[in-house]
Amino acid sequence: MDKKAFASCMKKNRENKKISIEDLGTITGISYQKLKEYESGEFDKIKASELQAIGKALDVPLLVLMKGGGNVHFLKEDEDGVKFCEWVEY
Repeated sequence: MDKKAFASCMKKNRENKKISIEDLGTITGISYQKLKEYESGEFDKIKASELQAIGKALDVPLLVLMKGGGNVHFLKEDEDGVKFCEWVEY
């Protein structure tokens, strides 16, 4: 995992959702200090459970968060059953 790309993706999505680091800590149960380290890219390891909690709180797919952002394709269906593609940038 590219730590700097992860950190950038985490910060961008947190700010886009207007969630403070303190609030993210409350939501995820991760300490403020750890979240600051993760968001700066200055960490040695990150627990899978913490990575999953951050992704869930920010509504970012885990693989996208680990990769550091990008576009994700979702195949959806409208109310008439017509399938369509939706791209979401994280």
